[in-house]
Amino acid sequence: MIQTSHPVYDHNCSFCLFLGAKKVSNIIYDFYFCPKDKSNIARFGSEDIDYVSLPIFLEKTLSRFEPYKTCLELLDSKNSESNKL
Repeated sequence: MIQTSHPVYDHNCSFCLFLGAKKVSNIIYDFYFCPKDKSNIARFGSEDIDYVSLPIFLEKTLSRFEPYKTCLELLDSKNSESNKL
């Protein structure tokens, strides 16, 4: 399993919080949370169209499916770290 603390791909949204990069099902994703759009993002390339996003209101519905599952796990981890501060 590969996991990094720095983005692998370019991402142009200054509002997004980088959650981590991780290999899921043989694809390396950069995971983000965007507070502006209230969505979780899984980026798999640097082109503008190389991502999938999950609006917050769909979290419960799709939380068992990759790459959303990993994105939500990383977001929970970041939130836990922030609460400790």
